Amino acid sequence: MVEGNSKRPIYQLHKWWARRLGSVFRALILSSALSSTESEKVFWERYYNGLSLKELTLYDPMMGGGTSIVEGIRLGCKVIGADLNPVAWFVTKKEVEPYEEKATDAYFRKLEEAVGERVRALYKTRCLLGHDAEIVYGIWIRQVRCANCNRLGDLPGGTRIRERVVGKPSGKKVLATLVCGNPECENVFSSWAESPVCSRCGATYHPEVEVPRGMFKCKACKNMEKVTEATRRRGTFLESRLNVIQFHCLMCGTNFKKPDQHDLDLYHAASEALKANRKSLHFPRQRISVRGRADRRPVNHGFRYYSDLFNGRQLLALSITLNAIKRIPDASAREFLLLAFSASLETNNVLCKYESKWGKISALFGVPGYHVPNRYGENNLWGRGRGSFVRSYAKLKRGKKYAMRPYEVLFEYGNLQEGTRGQKMYLEENVSTMVNHSAESEDQSRPLILCTDSRRVPEIRDKTVDIVLTDPPYYDNLVYSELADFFYVWLRLVLKREYEYFSGQTSRRKQEILVNEHSKKGGAKFASDLARVLKECKRVLKDEGLIVFTFHHSNPVAWASLRRAISSAGLFVTASPVLRSEGKSGYRAGNINYDVVVVCRKLPLSYRRETEDADYLFDASLDSVREIYALDRTISDSDILTVVMGTFLRIRGKATRDLTESVGEAVVKLRNSLREPEEVQPPELKTLQQFGSSSTPDQNPS
Repeated sequence: MVEGNSKRPIYQLHKWWARRLGSVFRALILSSALSSTESEKVFWERYYNGLSLKELTLYDPMMGGGTSIVEGIRLGCKVIGADLNPVAWFVTKKEVEPYEEKATDAYFRKLEEAVGERVRALYKTRCLLGHDAEIVYGIWIRQVRCANCNRLGDLPGGTRIRERVVGKPSGKKVLATLVCGNPECENVFSSWAESPVCSRCGATYHPEVEVPRGMFKCKACKNMEKVTEATRRRGTFLESRLNVIQFHCLMCGTNFKKPDQHDLDLYHAASEALKANRKSLHFPRQRISVRGRADRRPVNHGFRYYSDLFNGRQLLALSITLNAIKRIPDASAREFLLLAFSASLETNNVLCKYESKWGKISALFGVPGYHVPNRYGENNLWGRGRGSFVRSYAKLKRGKKYAMRPYEVLFEYGNLQEGTRGQKMYLEENVSTMVNHSAESEDQSRPLILCTDSRRVPEIRDKTVDIVLTDPPYYDNLVYSELADFFYVWLRLVLKREYEYFSGQTSRRKQEILVNEHSKKGGAKFASDLARVLKECKRVLKDEGLIVFTFHHSNPVAWASLRRAISSAGLFVTASPVLRSEGKSGYRAGNINYDVVVVCRKLPLSYRRETEDADYLFDASLDSVREIYALDRTISDSDILTVVMGTFLRIRGKATRDLTESVGEAVVKLRNSLREPEEVQPPELKTLQQFGSSSTPDQNPS
C-alpha cells in the first residue's frame, strides 16, 4: 500500500491530528469482514477491486478526522461516527457531503472579485528593478529589549534567510540569501562564497553567534536572558519587525529584498484599518484558556487572546474574507469555503516558521503544539504562498474530486506489469453522500455523524453494529481540544447559529478522554472513561462482532491503563498485529513509528483461562520484531516496546501468572537479539530495564 506522507487527497481538506492512514483503515475493514480462511491473494483482490459490504454496519465512537467513516463508505458499509469535538465533526461531515463544484466555484470567484483584490492590495511591493510585484512572504524577526542596557535586539535567526543546495553531497554548492550585518546597510543579498561579501557595502558576512535555544543575547552588552522572562517583563508577546520580503515579479521571478518605506507604510496602513473597523469585523475575541491547560506555550509567550496569534495585516485580511464568506446564501458552498478558510488559518498566523531550506513557511501544527519561532513568515492570504486561501480552496477541490472518484495506488498486487507500480487504480466507489445528524432522520441509509459523548450513545440500538473501528486518544500525547480551539474560535463565528455544537466559547469539554495533570485527569480516569466508551461499544456490537483500534505509546503505564479499560469493558484481545502508524514524515530518532492493532471480542460466558509460560512474551514478539527490523533497521526501543505490549495485551487475559515484570526483560532481550554482542549498549536500554524491574504498569495505576 502506497500512501505514506502524501495522504489521500480527501484527508488533506483540513488539519486533524494523528490521522491513521486511509490504506490502513481500508485494510482493517476488509480484514474484519473477510473470512479468516481467505487467502492473501483474495484480500489484495478485494483491496484493489473493492467489495460491497452493504450488509455491515461500522461504528467509530472517536472518529477524529473521519478516516474510518470515509473508508467505510467507500466499501459500502452503513456507517455511524461520533466525536465529542465539534471541529472533528464538521471536518468529517464536509469530507463526505456532496460538493457542487460549479456553484462553489462561482461563489469563490465572487469572493475573489469582492475580497481577493482588496487583500492583494495589502501585499503590493516593487521588485529590485522597480516593477510591480506581489509579496509572497513577509519574514519577521522577534525582538527583545535588553534588561541590562535597554537596547532593542533581534532574536537569533534573522540574518541567514535562505539556503539552496546545488549538486551532489561530494561537490555540493550552497547559494545563501543573507542579511548584511552592517546596521547601516542591512542589505539582502545572495552569495555562493564561503565568506560572503555584501553586494552593497562590501562588508563581510559573519554567521550569528550561537545562542542556547530559548535565550536572548544582547549584541551591545552581551547580557543573556530567557525569552520567556523577557516576555514576562514586557507583559505581552514580543514585538517584531519586518526583516525581509520574499516577492514574486511577473517579469523577474521570485527573489528577496529589504523592506523599503513603502512596504512599512503599507503594513502600518493595514494595521490602522483594522483598528478603525474593529467593531464591524469578524474575528475571535476569546482569551486563550489557562486553567487546566497542558500546552502553556502561547500564554507563556505573551499571547493572551486567539487574535494575538495573527499580526494586524493578517487579522484584517482574514476578517474581511470571513465577513464575505458568512454572507454567502448557499449553505453548502458557504460551508465548503468556510472549511477552506479554516484550513488556511494554519499557515496564516505568527507562529509559522520560515524555513530556510525550502524557501517557504511551515504550518503551525506540522509538529503538534503551539511552537513560537524566533522568525516567522507572514503569508499573503490571497497570494501564491503555501497554504494561502487560494491554495487551500484548490486542495479542497482535489479532495472532493477524489471523494467522487476514489483510487488506490498500485504497490504489490499479483503480477504487476513493468511500469504499473505506483499507478492509480480508479474504483467504482463514491464517498459523496448526504449525512444524518440525528437518529430521527427519515433516510436511515445515510451515514449518521454525531457530535456527542461516546460514553453514552442512545441513538444506536443494542447489537446492531458489526465492526467498531476507531483510533482512541493516546493517553497524554495530545490534548485535541487545545489544538482544535485554534480553528474552532473562527468556525463558530459562522456556524454557531446553524449548529448547537458551536454555541460555546471553546471546543473543550469536561468529558474529553485524556491524561492531563493540569486538569487533574490521571491514568485511572483515562482507563475509566475509555472503559465506558468500550462498554457502550460492546452494547451496540453484535455478539460475533469485532472491536478494532490502533494504539501506541512509549510509557508502559499508558498500556496498563488501556489493559484495565479493555478488561473493565468485558472484552478480551484476540489479536494484536503491528503496522506502521503514519507516513514517514516527522520521524525522529527514538520516536514510535508503529501501531498495535488491538482486536477485541466480547468476553464469552464460557471463557476459560489458560496458562501461558512467561517466556511466551518474548517468543510471541520475536517474529514481529524481526520482520520490522528486516524492513526498517532504525527500529527504536519504543517500537519494540509497542510490539511487546501488544503481545502482552493479547496473552494477559489468558495467563494465570502475572507477566508484568517480564515486559521490560523481553524488550531488552529482543533489542539484544537484533545486535551482535559487541554492539549492545546497556545505557541506551536503561529506561526499559527500569521498567522491567521497578516501574511496572500495575505499580503506577494513575
